[in-house]
Amino acid sequence: MIVYGFRSRNKVLGQVAYVCPQCHKNSYHTIVRSRRWFTLFFIPLFPFTKTSTSRCNICGVQTRIHNQQAEAYFEQPQQPQVISQPAAAPAPASQPAPQYPATPNYYNTDQSARF
Repeated sequence: MIVYGFRSRNKVLGQVAYVCPQCHKNSYHTIVRSRRWFTLFFIPLFPFTKTSTSRCNICGVQTRIHNQQAEAYFEQPQQPQVISQPAAAPAPASQPAPQYPATPNYYNTDQSARF
């Protein structure tokens, strides 16, 4: 007997603020990427489909969005890396250490007193 099927995996990409088409309020929407995998003996082998949805954090309405639009929301611009010397740390201001009350000695260190 061969056991096969599909499994979905969800990944939260982030949140974007725009006007909700349902409640008409400017709110944050959670963007979730769902990938459906073909499984054989409960082991995911290859991705089957990829969809993106947007869920309003106020009213909860879910709308399907294009994958390219979801990727465009969260793509990071490539910035050149600049290697420079770290700035010298400022000299710490000399402040006196705080004075705490002396801790009482709860343990008897005298060896002559025995139980």
